[in-house]
Amino acid sequence: MILANGTIYPSSEQSTLLDGLETSVNATRMGEPLSVDTVIGAIDTLGRRMAAGEFDDILRQCGVESLSSVGEKVRGSVRLLSREYLEYKVATELGRDFFLPRDTRPMLGLSGVRTVPLPLGTLFHISAGNVDFLPAYTVVEGLLTGNVNLLKLPQADNGMTLLALRTLVEIEPRLADFIYVFDTPSDDIAAMKKMAELADGIVVWGGDAAIRAVRKLAAPGTKLIEWGHRLSFAYLSGNWRGQPEALTALADHLIRTEQLLCSSCQTIYLDTDSMEEIYDFCRTFLPYLQAARDDRPVTEIGAAARLTLKDYNDELERILSGDSSVGERRTFRGRHCALFAREDS
Repeated sequence: MILANGTIYPSSEQSTLLDGLETSVNATRMGEPLSVDTVIGAIDTLGRRMAAGEFDDILRQCGVESLSSVGEKVRGSVRLLSREYLEYKVATELGRDFFLPRDTRPMLGLSGVRTVPLPLGTLFHISAGNVDFLPAYTVVEGLLTGNVNLLKLPQADNGMTLLALRTLVEIEPRLADFIYVFDTPSDDIAAMKKMAELADGIVVWGGDAAIRAVRKLAAPGTKLIEWGHRLSFAYLSGNWRGQPEALTALADHLIRTEQLLCSSCQTIYLDTDSMEEIYDFCRTFLPYLQAARDDRPVTEIGAAARLTLKDYNDELERILSGDSSVGERRTFRGRHCALFAREDS
C-alpha cells in the first residue's frame, strides 16, 4: 500500500504516483511552511490516543499477540510522541527558539543581516525494520524540521507505520502533503532512484552495505544522513562492587533492549589489567542479569532457540577461524542469558 497526499493507494499505482511526485512536492514546498507547533500538536494527539488504547486491536493484528506486550510497545512509543518530550528534543538538538528569525548586531558600521532557518527541503527515508515504529519516527523527525518526507518501508514492516502516519494525517490534514509512504521493494532500483533524485537529503538506516548502495543512488549535492550500525559499550572503573544500583540499571538496560539498538550496550569494559577481576565481575554481575531476565522472560521458544544458536555459532566460528588474538573466552551462563569474558581492549 502507498500513502500519498493523505490518500491510500494500491501498490500497483506506484509508477503513476512517482511520475507526478516532483510536481506535487514542488507545489508543497512553494506553499505555506509547516509550523513546528502544528507538528508537535498532531504527534502529541496521536500519542495520547495510543495511550488510551485506541489502537490495541489493530496492533495485535499487526503481530503483537498479548495485551502486556501491546502495553509495553504503547508505553515506549507514547513517551517519544509526547509534547513534553518533543519540545525537549527540539530544544536540546536545535536550541530554544531555533525557528525564530534573528537579526545580527553589526559592528564597525556594517549593515545588519536577518537569518531565517529553513528546511533542507525533501527527505528520502530508507528505514530499518528492526524496531517497531522506527520508520514512522524518522518521518516525525523530518516533519519537526518542516521537510517533505518520502519513506520507503522496510520489508519487515507489519503495517504499523502506515497506520501511524495515516492517523497523523487524519489528526492534522495540513501534514498530508508532507508525507509519502511507499512499500517499494529494495530491488526496485528504478523507483528508488526516482525518489532519490527528488531528495535534498537521504536518511538511511542500516549497515555498511546498505549505505554503500544508497551512495550510488544519491545525486551530487544530495546530503547523506547515515544512521548506520554502531557499537555502544559500558565502562566500569573504580569500586563497581559498591554500586548495586548501577549494576541493576545496566542489567535492566541489556535485557530491555536485547542489545538490538545502536544505543544498546553490546560490551562491558573494565578498567583493569587483571582477568581474574573480570571473572570476578562476571560472577558478581550474573545474578543482576538473571534477575533482569526473570523480570522480562523469553516467552517465545523461537527467540530462545535463536539466542542459543547464535551463541553456539559464534563459538564455533571463533574456534574454526583460529582467532587467538583476543585470548581465551570464558562463559558464565544463566537461564536465557550469559556473560562472555575475554581479554579484548
